[in-house]
Amino acid sequence: MKMIKKTKKNTVSLVVISTIVILSSFCYIFVLNGSVFGWRLNQITNTQETNTSRDTENSTHATQDQIEAGQIIKDSTIKDSLTQPDPTNQIQINASAVQNSSGLHISTIIQTSTSNGMCKLQLTNDSITITKESSTQALSSYSTCKGFDVASKDFNPGIWTMSITFTNGEKTGSTTSEIVLK
Repeated sequence: MKMIKKTKKNTVSLVVISTIVILSSFCYIFVLNGSVFGWRLNQITNTQETNTSRDTENSTHATQDQIEAGQIIKDSTIKDSLTQPDPTNQIQINASAVQNSSGLHISTIIQTSTSNGMCKLQLTNDSITITKESSTQALSSYSTCKGFDVASKDFNPGIWTMSITFTNGEKTGSTTSEIVLK
């Protein structure tokens, strides 16, 4: 009977397994920073330093400039809340304008679902005013104006003010923005 030595295969297998374990440990500790299981030695030290510096910053008092700026913001917020109309009747409108070779297409999203409303578009540039009207189209949870198309021959290149107003009985909404037409 002949004995076959398997020491070479066992040694190679042991070296491969050891290398995999060492590389996996290296990746876990240095690359992932131990974050797979929540172990983060370096972050504990950094967090303690951050808390110490944050406590020092919070212990200082506000400067006179900061107090005055806060008062101005407070006053304007109070003034704005007094002059705004009843928010229960205000509907939010989002609008987008896309210009292509044939002209300008304006789309809207009205944050209420109704088919009984009217939309009015007003584009203004210096002395030129373009006005268009459209009815609304109800969708599942919002509405849109049925769309506004303005031919490129109707406007000059430049900065235009785009205003869209939605009305539906007592509920209204509007949005105004500036667009650059080429």
